[in-house]
Amino acid sequence: MQYQYVVSAHKSSAVSACASGRFTSPQNDNLIVARGNRLEITCLDKAAGALAPMGSEHRLNGHIAHLFALQPADRPTALLLALSAKQQYAVLSWDAASGQVVTEGAGEISERTGRRREGRSLAAVDAQSRAFAVCAYQGIVHVFAVDARVRRGVRAAPAHFIDEVRALDMCFLAGDTLELAVLSEDAEGARRVRVYAVGAERMEELWVCAVDAAATHVVALGGGRLLVVGDDAVSVVGSGGRVRGVARRAARVAAVAWVERGARLLVADSDGLLSLVVVRPAGVFVERLGAVPVASALAYLGDGCVFVGSACGDSLLARLRLTPIPEPQLPAGLADSVLAQRMATGDSFIEPLAAFACLAPLVDLCVAGQGAGKGEGGGGGVAAGSVVACSGHRTTPSIRVVRNGVGVEPLAQLDCDGVARTWALTLAGSTDAGCTQRRVLVVASLAAASRVLAWTEMAGHAEMADHVEMAELAPCGWATDRPTLAAGATASGACAVQVTRDHVTLLDFGGRAVAQWPAAPGQPISVAAVSGDAVVVASGARLALLHVRGDASVVCVSERVLPSAVACIGVQMPDAEHVAVGLWDGDVQVLTLPALGRAALRVPALGAPARSLLLCTLGSACYLLVGTGDGRLHQLALLDLFLGVRDHRCVTLGVQPLLLAPFFNRGQLNVFAACDHSAVLFAAPAHRGRLMYANVDAPEIACAAPVVGSAEFPDALCLVSGGRLWVGRPDPVQRLHVRAWPLPPWAAPHRIAFNGAVYALATTHEAVGDAAGGDGPGEFGRLSVLSAQSMGVLGSVLLEPFEMPESLCVADGLDVQRSGVFAMGSSVVLPGDDDARSGRVLLAQWDARARRLLVVGELAVLGAVYALAPFRGMLVAAVGSRLLLLAWQKRTQPLAAPASTDAIGWALDADWELVVVCSQQAQIAALSLCISGDTIVVGDVLASAAVFRYREDGGRHRLVPVARDAAGVWTTAVAALPPPLPQNRALLAPPPVDMEMSARLPVFDQAFASAECVRFVVADAHHNIIRIAVPGAAAAAAAASEDADVEDRTAVEARWHLGDQINVIRAGALVMDIPDPEFPDFLRPHLLFGTLQGALGVMASVENGHIGRILDRLQTNLAHLVPTPGMWDYQKWRAYKSDQRECMAFGVLDGDLIETFLDLPTEIQRKVFTGNETATATATATATAAGGDPSDSERERKLEYWSRYERVELLADYPKLVIFFFRQSSVPADILARYGDVARRIPSHQFAYIDVERSPVLSTVEYFASAQHGISVFYNHAHFYNKMDSLDAKMLEDMVRVVNTEGSAAMVGFYLQKLVDEQIRALKAEGVQKNITFNVSINLKVE
Repeated sequence: MQYQYVVSAHKSSAVSACASGRFTSPQNDNLIVARGNRLEITCLDKAAGALAPMGSEHRLNGHIAHLFALQPADRPTALLLALSAKQQYAVLSWDAASGQVVTEGAGEISERTGRRREGRSLAAVDAQSRAFAVCAYQGIVHVFAVDARVRRGVRAAPAHFIDEVRALDMCFLAGDTLELAVLSEDAEGARRVRVYAVGAERMEELWVCAVDAAATHVVALGGGRLLVVGDDAVSVVGSGGRVRGVARRAARVAAVAWVERGARLLVADSDGLLSLVVVRPAGVFVERLGAVPVASALAYLGDGCVFVGSACGDSLLARLRLTPIPEPQLPAGLADSVLAQRMATGDSFIEPLAAFACLAPLVDLCVAGQGAGKGEGGGGGVAAGSVVACSGHRTTPSIRVVRNGVGVEPLAQLDCDGVARTWALTLAGSTDAGCTQRRVLVVASLAAASRVLAWTEMAGHAEMADHVEMAELAPCGWATDRPTLAAGATASGACAVQVTRDHVTLLDFGGRAVAQWPAAPGQPISVAAVSGDAVVVASGARLALLHVRGDASVVCVSERVLPSAVACIGVQMPDAEHVAVGLWDGDVQVLTLPALGRAALRVPALGAPARSLLLCTLGSACYLLVGTGDGRLHQLALLDLFLGVRDHRCVTLGVQPLLLAPFFNRGQLNVFAACDHSAVLFAAPAHRGRLMYANVDAPEIACAAPVVGSAEFPDALCLVSGGRLWVGRPDPVQRLHVRAWPLPPWAAPHRIAFNGAVYALATTHEAVGDAAGGDGPGEFGRLSVLSAQSMGVLGSVLLEPFEMPESLCVADGLDVQRSGVFAMGSSVVLPGDDDARSGRVLLAQWDARARRLLVVGELAVLGAVYALAPFRGMLVAAVGSRLLLLAWQKRTQPLAAPASTDAIGWALDADWELVVVCSQQAQIAALSLCISGDTIVVGDVLASAAVFRYREDGGRHRLVPVARDAAGVWTTAVAALPPPLPQNRALLAPPPVDMEMSARLPVFDQAFASAECVRFVVADAHHNIIRIAVPGAAAAAAAASEDADVEDRTAVEARWHLGDQINVIRAGALVMDIPDPEFPDFLRPHLLFGTLQGALGVMASVENGHIGRILDRLQTNLAHLVPTPGMWDYQKWRAYKSDQRECMAFGVLDGDLIETFLDLPTEIQRKVFTGNETATATATATATAAGGDPSDSERERKLEYWSRYERVELLADYPKLVIFFFRQSSVPADILARYGDVARRIPSHQFAYIDVERSPVLSTVEYFASAQHGISVFYNHAHFYNKMDSLDAKMLEDMVRVVNTEGSAAMVGFYLQKLVDEQIRALKAEGVQKNITFNVSINLKVE
């Protein structure tokens, strides 16, 4: 079975909710921010005006929709109330001892007869933290009392029915009694506030008051009054009606927050302006404060600090001032942000303190190919392999470049062929004039010579420079006629040490030789290492420790003869107390200094001789890093006092010898691993100090050395690559780097494409202010071309009035005479129309010589062009409800006048034109396209996905419908999966259980298991991911004789809830392609996706079924054995859900969850991997049987069967019905006779189900089974007979995994209809119960 591995490369950055309070300590002012399903807890540093993180982020099993701080009177710290998008709630607290979030209470809001609200639920919290209310269903409010005396901390009241079907907002009134105010809108559009008294059993209406038609928010004032905030007015209302009000600037209210409860209220609107509403006895006043991001959440932290969380741009931490700031000073890190151009305006009361990058919403993206960047590591532009995304909208639109790894900004470079190793050191000395200065030396070792380069830094000058001017030094005392084996500066920094084959030389600041230590006659030095005053040299198998004394002499301290010749030496950093020595026989020894005695540490066999060694401390652990000649890096975590190896891991970085170099970056020690695929090794504080790798965005690096001691370039590196020696400044070491290029406000980026030379950007512009008052369109579109180096606009074309861009792609192969042509689809929506009646397909090309963007072709169509894709030298266009095939053909009638280039860039081709060669009805409205060979997949607005296959009969083009997904969902993106690798195709074929069964497998099953099967991923508006398989053309033709409907059937191989809407899926990857001999191509990242909440994710195929099953079971155990804050059910969080159905997730591996396994302590990892300490879990149900319970002996025989023959993993213990499916041939006949009262054959399948003492009558059971085990993927009906006379009181999970003795696994999921639940409840009411005990095994190991 092929699993789909889904993981976040850049997690969602949109702020969905935030809260402030003293959560972690009575003295701390905390800000808690919810981003998707993650909680980020920070503490405000009032003096520095910054937010300090409180540990790592906390993951919940659900998308957090609301967040409130509760401050009960009997607690010194606040509680945190979190509400999920799936109507779950959790009350959380902070455990100061462990630094973790603790769940005080949790639950779920469910109403069988209720109808869900459109949009997210409403929530309100009492000001005294006595209760909170949730409106998740139309006309129903649930009120929960916060009571510490209750075991779970929350006491639920019955559901209260209210008259408001369309509630807009609600709040609790301030007072001693619980009174709830609900702002609602009726069918005629009138809005009113209704106040209820909350009782134990029901809610009684107290008073009602009509409010403005634009009212959107209601907050409580003192004295039973309410403040109603609308889009154009603010008013105070009470039981006697409207008291007073004031008009405000017309804009939709985005968020509100109290500065002083009952007196001052912050209001942020959709135009990105922050206002202060002041309530006084004399009236209500509104004061404009200044520009901020468009807020999705607002929190006041105290001391004038306010946090503006945004879901469509960067978030902001700012301080409110009493007087206007003429020119706000933007802090470091904010000057280059998207907010800079808006915050720099004068007459603002807002002082910006810090900005937090946000990619939301990610509307479109493309992957920069080779040649995208210029300069080393893309320092002059966008590096190859980067993701360029359309991000933000309204006031803060931008182009975001997301790059994986570490880039290096070039400072200086020198052509120097044949450099084998390099070292950089800094000496301090005085000039002839008596001035103190520093000299940075770069020593380059060649095959038969050495070169010494230098630049000078004046003392006291510590400013960061942007370039280096290197000059070659005169030889003087340096040995430049032979290669250098090692070089470095002494501990004092006054002298340099050079090691050659003949001697060790000590040189002063001027380059004169001070002292020498000669090698023994006939025993030249082969390997050396310099660390301060310690110099370790090796001559064959003889090792010697030298010491520099007083910067005047070099003496030998100790010697040792080793069993084999020395290959490499690594001295411990930062204290030279140990030295690691690699021998040519493959052994690695750790010796103590200065005696060179053998340490207790014994290094395991590495399989290849070490070529580079490093002993260092990364994070809080000591590591021995070993680089071998085959490109592998061994990381050995050492025990205290070097007593042994705690953990040994091996990573393949490349295929060439690997050289290690330690360097400091922003004060943190990192390791540069230089090879053909260089990487930086660093300890991640957010992952408990776990070592992580970041690839280097630079050409092949032969070796690297840190520039030690430089004041102007403290983090610089000296690198050798491609025949050049260059000095560069690395980026901050992290896995992903995000850079923003701001766009003008109200110019939202909509589509982007890259043709290898330039970027094409389609933007939608909104006219605001004075521009919106004219007779022209309120919105207009533009097509621009951006530079691949600077992302600056090179040229643009303005679209026609009311024309908006919809799609954009590179028309590959459309015209052999033109290259890099962009194709853009548009729509024209006239005033008064609900949908587009017309549109165009434009072909544009950037003329580099004329520096102009030219439109070379156009085609008018009837409808909006929602999607475009290149296809076999043509274009496929999704136009309205039709699928068009467009070709670039010779004109039948030439243009009357020759084509001319006008002022706006129109230059239509005089001989060629774009024509429609094929038209096919798609579905309702085709929104997205993807191509796989000759197969075209179309995503629809309501009818999921349809599959078409291209055929050409005698020059006639045809698009033939092949298959259609039956689910009625709104598709937001589709993408084709590449076919499996040839060596992995056998893993998709069903394993033959026996020859008889293998012969009976239909051709239909083999079609789905064949290499020609087309698989694609569908993302829908319900935040789900679906993987669908369609038989290939050859397989479908072969099966046509046996199954006439084979081309009308699709196989759903995976369903999974992501929790975020996917807007775009593109082919590409963020990681470097490195072959791993241990797991060859078992994990293939090939798709990137961008979401509404600003997440950038990766989809990879796990084509090795054995590894996929292990990861699947690891995911299951992590979800149920490792607690998470809130204690929300993971299966419910990931369950597929749409308007028509809800079912358990299958076929997808949650990479975000699986990768948390690496951050767990070792003992927890062991427990998760084995299921628990004893690898056994027991689920027990006790009650009384209504009739004919099995005897104890029969029960023991069942337990013996389950534990001996099959291993079953239970996923949860909440009441559900469990049914066990097996292949009939794999179940012994005596078991079937004893426990199976029905064993029937379904066409193309053989299975039996075990019915424990009969089952209730079910209408339909939908089940899924993997094609890997001879069971196709489709829906079927299985009926259960006889009225139930016994039933489990505590039933088990409705999804089980069956693992047989041969190690193969079949995942069987089936979903019960509502009728089943009703029958179960009816039988329980009759007192039908029974007593059964299951003893089952949870074990991840597959034999």
